[in-house]
Amino acid sequence: MEKRNKPTKETATKMRKESQVNTQRTNSAQEPVAVGRSWNIGAIFWGLLLVVSGGLLLLGNLGIVEISWSELWRLWPLLIVAAGFSVLATAHWLWKVVSIVFIVGALLAVLWVGTGQYNSGTDTQSPLSQRASVDVDNGVTKADVTIRAGASKLTIRSDDMSRVVQARLESDSMRLAEDSSRRGTTQNIVLSGRTQNSVWFGPQQNIWDVTVTERLPMKLAIDSGASSVDADLSETQLTDLLIQAGASSSVVTLGQKQSNIHVDVSSGASSMTLRIPKDSGVAMNFKGGLSSRELDDLEEVSEGKYRSDNYETAANRISINADAGLASFKIERY
Repeated sequence: MEKRNKPTKETATKMRKESQVNTQRTNSAQEPVAVGRSWNIGAIFWGLLLVVSGGLLLLGNLGIVEISWSELWRLWPLLIVAAGFSVLATAHWLWKVVSIVFIVGALLAVLWVGTGQYNSGTDTQSPLSQRASVDVDNGVTKADVTIRAGASKLTIRSDDMSRVVQARLESDSMRLAEDSSRRGTTQNIVLSGRTQNSVWFGPQQNIWDVTVTERLPMKLAIDSGASSVDADLSETQLTDLLIQAGASSSVVTLGQKQSNIHVDVSSGASSMTLRIPKDSGVAMNFKGGLSSRELDDLEEVSEGKYRSDNYETAANRISINADAGLASFKIERY
């Protein structure tokens, strides 16, 4: 039977020291290592933005300050800048300084613009009732009028007047803008409603009342969104009519002041009615998806092509190109 040699005192001391060293190494390996960490600029920006926005809403509801949402919306590019800062964030001290300057500047801009201290100069007319009129230039023999009504109720009439067009807009969210230019003997006029307030705050009321002249041959373009259109053009010297309608209900009455009238209709989820004199000859190219149609006395001569019996002999002719989409399309004789 072998006898085990007992460790000497020196050997035991050496083993204890080695054990202590190994324990210290193990503990050191388990301790977390402090690593430089970059700021989450996105979280800081969004958090402070929510605090400031909530504060502005509260102060506005209490009537302490008046919030200008139309001007505040102009700061939306700050969101893109904040996203870029979040992507580029580093742990360098200089970046932290730049981030602080950006956050402070952005919040000050929100407070300055939101409380109405900044004025872009666009609100030059009353936000409730606005008017515009354009006189006929010397030497003008034709007019080209475009009306961009947006989400509105639009009424158009004609009158024997010296002005090419006059308009009134009753709105709590739009500014009436006009632009007039001339090309040769044609006067080009654009009337547009430019949205001033964000669509998320309060109800909107946009009512247009437009009058066009009966003295000049006219090309008329109507661009309407979610709206209703009622246009009586029976006494207008209309040569061309372009209608672009979104989710709207439109009734347009045509006349016989010109021997040939060209009509282009593009409508989405809308209801479109064209009222046409009985004596006028009508030819139509129709392109429609799931649309319903009532075409009065028009007969289909080939796929998508329709004509009235009197088209070849009529003194006044109306040619129509219609793309009805998901619409209800109707021709009504009067």
